Amino acid sequence: MGSLYLDSVPSEPTPVLINPDLPHEVKDIHRPMMWSSNDPLPDDDYVFVPYLKESCFKGGAGAYEIPDYNGYRLPFGKSTLRRKGINPDNVFCCTLTGDSMEEKIAEDAAIAVDTGETAIRDGKIYAFAQDGMFRVKYLIRQPGNSVLIRSHNSGFYPDETAPLDSLSVIGRVFWWSVLD
Repeated sequence: MGSLYLDSVPSEPTPVLINPDLPHEVKDIHRPMMWSSNDPLPDDDYVFVPYLKESCFKGGAGAYEIPDYNGYRLPFGKSTLRRKGINPDNVFCCTLTGDSMEEKIAEDAAIAVDTGETAIRDGKIYAFAQDGMFRVKYLIRQPGNSVLIRSHNSGFYPDETAPLDSLSVIGRVFWWSVLD
């Protein structure tokens, strides 16, 4: 096995340490699949959804960004979306700015929105427009045709109540990713 010092040159590649008692089917799952941006992902297995890189939704008071398509796309496994009942034609990705959804979703995370799911399921996270602002929050239906708008970071962002018809649900946020 090679040395841990940077100036050493191992005589053979250092193996990835995997529990030898695991069945080979499980061991193979943990082996990384190498991919470079020059290698196309197979269209049979992946769908490439628009990533509105210059547009953002605000996890705070709201953002006034206008969605524009710039050609960026993010790959999603077709089977994963199918298992979750998500139609790939209804998906777009964008950036979440602000810290009101932290610890759940980090500031500047890429998020994916399913525009096919606009009926509010209590406690799910939605992208919505309200008074010309694009926002991402938990939505919870309330009596009297109103909705509770809740941030995950509720210590800094108190709950709001609004008439249901004052907002337009764009879709449910079903995925997010961030590198820190």
